[in-house]
Amino acid sequence: AASAGQADFDRMIYKVTPGMSSFWGSLKIYFAVSNEYVGRKLRLLLFPWRNKTWGRIPLDDGGRGTGGAMDSEGGYKWCPPRHDVNAPDLYVPMMAFITYVLLVGYWKGTSGAFTPETLVRCVWCCLICQLLEVGAVKVGLNIMGAPTDVLDVVAYTGYKYIGLACTIPASLLLGKVLFVLFSFYVTIALGFFLLKTLAEATPKISYGPPRWMMISGFAGLEIVVSLMLAFL
Repeated sequence: AASAGQADFDRMIYKVTPGMSSFWGSLKIYFAVSNEYVGRKLRLLLFPWRNKTWGRIPLDDGGRGTGGAMDSEGGYKWCPPRHDVNAPDLYVPMMAFITYVLLVGYWKGTSGAFTPETLVRCVWCCLICQLLEVGAVKVGLNIMGAPTDVLDVVAYTGYKYIGLACTIPASLLLGKVLFVLFSFYVTIALGFFLLKTLAEATPKISYGPPRWMMISGFAGLEIVVSLMLAFL
């Protein structure tokens, strides 16, 4: 019985390991960043109208397999984030999310309203909004005939935490009017960034509803969610 159980366990591990290895290999690409990339990405997110090129940099045939976004054949199609500021990454959204949650706790503490449950509520609220956003954008892209990796969508929708993290110091240092204006600025900048990014990522000829309407809807959804979280 012990031998049979061990054999079944080994077979299960053998089946799961290749899939986990493939997923881990794909996930690592989204964290292939550098200090220079992070600085350029932050400038792009806060001042997207200064950017002139929104297309991602493809790898040539000789560079396939050296690191980049995988295509449907298991090869590498795009340059990793450290070589392309327009590439989606998960490092910046993750660090921005952690920073935002901690700043919310500090902000509540300055008014004497902090409790441990404050951080829990903030995390759950952000995660639920993120899940709904990812689902809506992913379904919309599939309807348009533009299948996009779900991790790309997570990255694009996760960049909102950069602006949200900036709104907390603004609320402490600026007056109410300037805080509101700054919040609108960072959310509109995020919407513009998402509009340009998805316009480049989706084919010019798509299925379903008009392409411009879908992309504008994605950007509008991001603006609404960001404003909702900013004024919670």
